[in-house]
Amino acid sequence: MSDTKNTPQQSTADTQEWQQLIERYFDAATTDAEEQLLKQFLASPQSASPQYNEIKAVMGYLTTAKHHHGAHTAKKRPINSINRALKWSVAAAITIGIFLATWQINAPDSDICIAYINGQKYTDEAIVLAQMHNTMQRMDNGIGRHSVEQQLGSIFHTIENYENNNQ
Repeated sequence: MSDTKNTPQQSTADTQEWQQLIERYFDAATTDAEEQLLKQFLASPQSASPQYNEIKAVMGYLTTAKHHHGAHTAKKRPINSINRALKWSVAAAITIGIFLATWQINAPDSDICIAYINGQKYTDEAIVLAQMHNTMQRMDNGIGRHSVEQQLGSIFHTIENYENNNQ
């Protein structure tokens, strides 16, 4: 029984040790093991003195509150992490938006005409537009000569010819 921390006697020295531990508890400077030791002491008959009533009331209240609100605290933690992730996502989106806006404002003229004709690169706007109009006109001429009805008729006519030739 010489170990005063595990089984303290009610001497003046032990009373001072418990008072120091109580003060450290109120200063939030105790470890979990010291807090557990203090709880055990306060539950023992050795703490029957009225000088320990205040710490008993505080620790009893906190223990009850932890039990009562423990489930609610566990539910709040994921919400806080979701809120934190949401805040970081919004901050990242704003940063990307500012970057893209700055890049677009400072970008050189983006209306550059480029065409590859027979493997050669042309950037002259007049040549590129002339080639585009030429290609569009050739495409228009091909569609204008054959309507959809004519193309479908040609397909079915070919099937009829095939059937007639195989009989």
